[in-house]
Amino acid sequence: MRLGRVTVTGGFVLVWGIMVYLDAGRIAALCLLTALLHEAGHLLFLLLCGGRLRSAELNASGAVIRTQPGQLSYKREIACVLAGPAASLAAALLFALGGDRINFAFAPARDGLAGLCLLQGAFNLLPARGLDGGRALRLMLEHRQSPRTETVVRWATLIAVWAAAAFTAAAFALGGYSPAALMIGALAVLSMIGTED
Repeated sequence: MRLGRVTVTGGFVLVWGIMVYLDAGRIAALCLLTALLHEAGHLLFLLLCGGRLRSAELNASGAVIRTQPGQLSYKREIACVLAGPAASLAAALLFALGGDRINFAFAPARDGLAGLCLLQGAFNLLPARGLDGGRALRLMLEHRQSPRTETVVRWATLIAVWAAAAFTAAAFALGGYSPAALMIGALAVLSMIGTED
């Protein structure tokens, strides 16, 4: 389904539908809110840096924002890539430290929201393909014209996939074996496998 410049894939609808069903919407709504905050960080910096949104896609493993190639300088592109995790981490700090002063619909889940924002920001900084950290790593290596860019990114992705898989298993076990938690973790791991920047 296409809404202007945004494409919503069937995979996105299916995954979020299953998450809401399995978890009765408790964690799925918070995950959607943290994802929106994260992507808003990217879009805000893109606009501040003079970039233009070419298209966006919501798919089974998250969101992909596409810009016109070559419209941003190296430093501005890095800033836009890292703005998503920065927005997530800033939101985590805001909800954790000032959350008791914020009156909003998710007040009972304030701590969960802070934790999810922290998790999303930190996870997206992993230097793996398909994540903001991997994109930043690739940009830095390409800027330095490193002949080993592909090798470094491939090894960083492999290490990040194993770390994310271990974290998912631990979160699943410690979280009371929540099917939604397992699904979120599995999608996070899958988002790094076979993804090109």
